[in-house]
Amino acid sequence: MKIIFISVPMADRTDEDIQKDIEEAKERYAMSHEETGETYCYLDNRTFILPDYATRNLNPDLIPLAYLGHALETMAGCDDVIFAGDWRKARGCLVERLVYDLYFPDN
Repeated sequence: MKIIFISVPMADRTDEDIQKDIEEAKERYAMSHEETGETYCYLDNRTFILPDYATRNLNPDLIPLAYLGHALETMAGCDDVIFAGDWRKARGCLVERLVYDLYFPDN
């Protein structure tokens, strides 16, 4: 089983809109890799919740940065990364894309 991280914009979006983008990305990925016969486990930024102590002393404007740090840590344990929705307009997704380009050169 391959573990796939989904980078998806989350700020100012409903859970339904985020889920829709995730489901579309999963379908596209599975269809484009169906010849491999692999099964996939998908993770996204909603996979974890920051503990209260992680945000207690942070500037509220920087809490998204703490989430980004956890997302990058999650990415490090994945086999591949896919980008969902309008990711090109989301700061966190742009950083995740840069990390992908630098650290996942074979994908």
